[in-house]
Amino acid sequence: MHEKNKYSIIKPEKSPIFYGYIVLLFGSIGILASIPGQTVGVSVFTDPVKEALGLSRTNFSNAYMIGTLLSALIVAKAGVWFDRFGARYVAFFAVIFLAFGLFLFSFSQTLSRNISELLQLESWIIPFTIIIILFFIIRFCGQGVLTMASRNMIMRLV
Repeated sequence: MHEKNKYSIIKPEKSPIFYGYIVLLFGSIGILASIPGQTVGVSVFTDPVKEALGLSRTNFSNAYMIGTLLSALIVAKAGVWFDRFGARYVAFFAVIFLAFGLFLFSFSQTLSRNISELLQLESWIIPFTIIIILFFIIRFCGQGVLTMASRNMIMRLV
């Protein structure tokens, strides 16, 4: 029915408990871990982030929209990765890159200030561009790839 994943080192038939329970647990954790990339995870930080970067609500919303649309353009490629490498690898790397994006997000004000000083340019364009890139990363990895991999890993059990 399913093609054996040649990249896997785990032998489900050797597990002391039903392997489906392990998959269900990690799939559920993956879905929960995708919350920072979801709208509900971003909206909590809208006001503090836009104020720290000096962006208007419109600029913040436009950056969010552009980052989301850019991630939507390539999220289908993650399905190819899922089919080729399997849920474990795709979910693992999605979590790593989501964590990296969130780490960079925590330094977005410093990044913006340093780039502004380097370019000697005081403009809303710099934080706007930075936040588009960061929204792309967290939307692609969190809302797109991690959610897809986690849900599909559970759905393959049924």
